[in-house]
Amino acid sequence: MKTRQKSHLGTRFVRVFKRYFWLNRIFTKEDRRFRLGWRRGLCLAAFAVLVSLFANSFGRFDLARPLSAIIGTILLALTLRWRLRDRPWFWVTIVSFAALSVFLVSTVHWSTEGPSRGIIGGMMGIGGYFLFVILHAIESWFSRASRNRLEGSLAADDPTPGHGAPFPKVLPARKQ
Repeated sequence: MKTRQKSHLGTRFVRVFKRYFWLNRIFTKEDRRFRLGWRRGLCLAAFAVLVSLFANSFGRFDLARPLSAIIGTILLALTLRWRLRDRPWFWVTIVSFAALSVFLVSTVHWSTEGPSRGIIGGMMGIGGYFLFVILHAIESWFSRASRNRLEGSLAADDPTPGHGAPFPKVLPARKQ
């Protein structure tokens, strides 16, 4: 009896997917360990009901599921990147993503039942991925800029006037 060789196509696909879409850099180990408890799930369900009531009050019940999906994606990003809450660029990114998403959802003409679950899942997946990519890129750019500013490499490498001198390195006093 012949034994069938195991195909490694699935693992290769996952490795290539992670490498080309930066999944290991964007989603940290803390992000992968995140679990949604029953209390948070209950709060999200209550919030979805409130969004549905809000959309129904405007006569656009077809927007209830997409708006709930957008808000859920933004709340997930806020939960996973809460350590960045004291940075102004974080809030600018979140608000601009929310405004763009709400604009896109409100301008699309949905059927009377609203979009299907597949479209909503795709919106959440693709939108969430791009939100995390943007947050990762901005975070790395700002951390690199602040690191360069602290090291003084920007001022030392750039001879143009007005950039100021690099921060002086303070050495600890020697004990005699």
